[in-house]
Amino acid sequence: MFTLQLINVYKNGFSYKPGTRQPGNAFTLVAEKVPCRITGTDSGNIVLFVLKKYYDTISEGIHQNYKIELVGTNLKYLVKSEPIWAGGITHHVEVDLQELVEWK
Repeated sequence: MFTLQLINVYKNGFSYKPGTRQPGNAFTLVAEKVPCRITGTDSGNIVLFVLKKYYDTISEGIHQNYKIELVGTNLKYLVKSEPIWAGGITHHVEVDLQELVEWK
């Protein structure tokens, strides 16, 4: 159940738009195709579950304001808060997500 989906994890950086002084977001890839499970029916209760053995493959972990991209779909999420360990002693992490709206 915890490995039904795959995600790419991006950390949120800060950059300036080329040739301007306008700030912008620059997401940098941290991990690819991490097995997980995302549940929820609306933007108010979307939760990401990642088993410890897969979470440990993410070099920097998952943190607030990171971008999560569901592989094989066009779904993108923003991490709302720091992950919490659940399911016993470091069994898995649970992360609250919100739908990501990217401005072009």
